[in-house]
Amino acid sequence: PLILRKLKNKWIFILAALFPLVSVLFYWKLNGVNPIQILIPIKNYRGLYGFWGITEITNFFWPKFDGSWIQLMRRIFLISFLIYSLTFQFKEMIKGISKQMLFFFIFTITFGVQWLTWLIPFLILSKVKYQKIFFSLATFYLALAYYHNVYNISLTGPTFYYLDSLRKVLGLAVWLIMILMFRQKNF
Repeated sequence: PLILRKLKNKWIFILAALFPLVSVLFYWKLNGVNPIQILIPIKNYRGLYGFWGITEITNFFWPKFDGSWIQLMRRIFLISFLIYSLTFQFKEMIKGISKQMLFFFIFTITFGVQWLTWLIPFLILSKVKYQKIFFSLATFYLALAYYHNVYNISLTGPTFYYLDSLRKVLGLAVWLIMILMFRQKNF
């Protein structure tokens, strides 16, 4: 929402939306796959619950959480994010985008660890305090999150539990650093 308010050439967003559509149509014609079959997984994509931030903490205390509550919390979060995005005024667009992304990552209840890479260019351009420690911790967090995939480590046993515990601690540290960045006055 912030970008649309600040940009003079809004037609660029129409072109940006057309690119994926053209890709889907091209894939459909080339492979004979129904476009709906391509779009449904995109529409239904969700991050993981209990893998990040506040839900990492709640998942520790309440490991079996009812799916209907997760849906309700997701809707509350999305409405809150929309309200925040539409009402908060930013002087500089890059800092505003960074602040909105931090809001998203701090308060989201579902998460994909690879999403952290979206923050990198905006934080660099914003020159936010704590960004170097964030980049360092986030790098190790990402490495641990995907370590078992790369080295085909079993998802059971002491090695996995040790690495997963370390990932959780690093994830909470990254989340807390993001909160510190979000709370900066001169942001």
